[in-house]
Amino acid sequence: SNSIDNNGELYVIDINSINKQTNIRNKRLIDIAVCAVLLVLMPLAIFIIKKPLNFLKNIFGVLAGRKSWVGYAKLHEAIQHIGKLPKIKNGILSPLDAFHDKRLDETTISRLNMLYAKDYRVYNDINILLKGFRNLGR
Repeated sequence: SNSIDNNGELYVIDINSINKQTNIRNKRLIDIAVCAVLLVLMPLAIFIIKKPLNFLKNIFGVLAGRKSWVGYAKLHEAIQHIGKLPKIKNGILSPLDAFHDKRLDETTISRLNMLYAKDYRVYNDINILLKGFRNLGR
């Protein structure tokens, strides 16, 4: 407020964190749905995806719940930032796969991870999956 005698307006920012129960459930449902679609598209995907054998292993790893299709980007030097992020399963793809320029510094990668965790949307996972489709065999 402009005056010490009056209260200002309260602004509440809704943070759609990745560790909310609904987001955990939605992320798992998306993982399973993508596995089902990829199993159907397997004959075509084998010709598009790099490392098709790893791709098949990744599908079964995600179905078993050991992995997720999208997780945090790996950090080399700034490991201490990972401790601040909510715990999720290791991902085959990361928010970096949504960008064409992969030469980002550690601070930017850490911020991308933080933004992914802080404002999680199913749409973001789908976007990352579509842009990183060829790399699903990592």
